Amino acid sequence: MASVARRFALGIEVGPKQLRVMVLSRRLLAAAKIRIEHIGVCALPAGLVTGADFMNPAVIAAALTEALLACRCKRALSAARVAMALPATAALLQQLSIARLAPQSVMTTQSDTALDALESAVLAQAEHLAGIEAAALAVDWFRADPAGAPDQLTIVATPRRYVEVRLEAAAQAGMMLHAIDGADAAALRACRFAGMQTGRADMFYGAIWLGTDSGRMWLLCGGSIERELKFSPADLATPAFMTALHGLIKMIPPVYVLIAGEVETLRMADRTIDELSVGLGCPVIELDPLACCNRHYVHRNGIYGSTGTRSHRGTGSAQSASPELGATAPLAVVFGLALRWML
Repeated sequence: MASVARRFALGIEVGPKQLRVMVLSRRLLAAAKIRIEHIGVCALPAGLVTGADFMNPAVIAAALTEALLACRCKRALSAARVAMALPATAALLQQLSIARLAPQSVMTTQSDTALDALESAVLAQAEHLAGIEAAALAVDWFRADPAGAPDQLTIVATPRRYVEVRLEAAAQAGMMLHAIDGADAAALRACRFAGMQTGRADMFYGAIWLGTDSGRMWLLCGGSIERELKFSPADLATPAFMTALHGLIKMIPPVYVLIAGEVETLRMADRTIDELSVGLGCPVIELDPLACCNRHYVHRNGIYGSTGTRSHRGTGSAQSASPELGATAPLAVVFGLALRWML
C-alpha cells in the first residue's frame, strides 16, 4: 500500500515502437532514498508515432493504461507528478545561467515558484531560439541541477501542437501532465544522478545518450556540462564519429563514460561498447536506474510489460521479464523524467 508520507512521480516516453513508464517515490525526508515503484513497457503498432506526432492519441492512452496495470501504487498516482518526453529533435533546449538570462533578477530562494518571476525573460529567449512567436510555442524552464548548480537554468521550447497531443493522450488515460521534457534533457538528468551515486561526481566523466532520431555525448563535472557533442544515428557507423568523440575528450579525459538510451542503435551500426571503451580510453558503463536506486525496486521480478507486436486495441497479454544486458539503458529517459521531482 502506498504511504501518504511519500511523494510520487511518473515518467512516460512514447517511442516509435514502445511506450515506457517508470514510477519513482521518495519519503518526505531530506536524506530519504529514491525507490522505483514500477517499470512498465507496452509495444506500439507501426506508424502510430511519427516524429513527435501521435496519429491516434486514444491508442497511446490505452497503451499507457496497460503499461501501468501492475503498478501497486495506482491510488498514489492520482497525486503524482507526471512528465512525458518529447523527441530531442522536436524540442529546442538551452542551458544558461539565471544571471545571464535576467541580470537584474535576484533569486532569494531555490524553489520552483521563485522561477515564475523569470517568465517574460524566458519567453523572449524561447522566441529567439525558435524563430517563431512565443504564442505558438509551449515553453518550460527549470533548474538543471538544483543541488549542484542552482544558478543554471534549462529552457525547453516546442511547437504547441506537440504538447496538445500529449495532453490529450494523458487525459484519455485519466492523467494530467505536469511537464513535457526533451528526451535528451531527461537522459542527461538521469546520467547526472548516476554520476552522483558513484561518489566521483567532482571528477570529469562522460555520458552518451542514444535516441531513436538523435544522440548526445556530454563531458561533465559535477552538475556542469563542460563540452557537448550532437550526432545522428547515421553518424555512428562513420569514422568521423570516433574522431568527434576523441575531439570532445582530447583535453579533458573522463574517468568513465555512462551510455544510455537505445543501445541497440549502436549495435546496428556495427559498433560495440567495448570498442567505445577502447577508443575513449576509459570504462563505458551502461546506465542502470536500478543500481542508481540501490536496487530499491518493488517488483523484484523485473520489468512489467511486453515488447512484442501489439494490436491497435493494445489488449495483448502482458508478462513480467527480468532485465537483461541492455534492457535498463533504454529506461534513461523515463528515469530522468520522474527524477525531476525527486531531487
